[in-house]
Amino acid sequence: MSDKKLPLTAHLEELRKRLIYSFLAIGVAFALCYAFIKPIVEILMRPLVQILPQGSTLVFTAVPDAFFTYLKAAFLAGIFFSSPFILYQIWAFVSPGLYQREKKYIFPYLIVSSVFFVGGAFFCYYIVFPVVFRFFLSFASETIRPLPAIKDYLAFTIKLLLAFGLLFQWPALILFLARMGVVSS
Repeated sequence: MSDKKLPLTAHLEELRKRLIYSFLAIGVAFALCYAFIKPIVEILMRPLVQILPQGSTLVFTAVPDAFFTYLKAAFLAGIFFSSPFILYQIWAFVSPGLYQREKKYIFPYLIVSSVFFVGGAFFCYYIVFPVVFRFFLSFASETIRPLPAIKDYLAFTIKLLLAFGLLFQWPALILFLARMGVVSS
């Protein structure tokens, strides 16, 4: 394998190609997710709806709130579902510049970190959401009635899912950094 130096313009052209592929993948995934947006949003709303008092629902307070919330949810779901392809594009761009030793550690890290991210999101969805929503709804009384807005609920939900997904990355990141010699025990 020869180490061939490329000019900056060749690197920029390669980056441009990888970005275009990634944005196209996000666009296709967004369109597919928007076609199935109601079931996606219902899945995201399920933890709160199960805990809400009988007859309560989520509301939207401005006319375009539901539409823009659906767009946002479809976009984020599109990024989620296209992320394996995007990770491959990042890998295809970065890997020619890595040493064989670095490649040996990064590829398993990508697999493990993806599994950990999804695991963190599942943990949040099935364990944390019911506890958090019960706590927040415990402040309801006869004079204070919960009327959660769908826009605020989905924004909060997405932040928590991302936070727990990233939090579950910590062990894999520390292991990767230790293997690369950046940190020690």
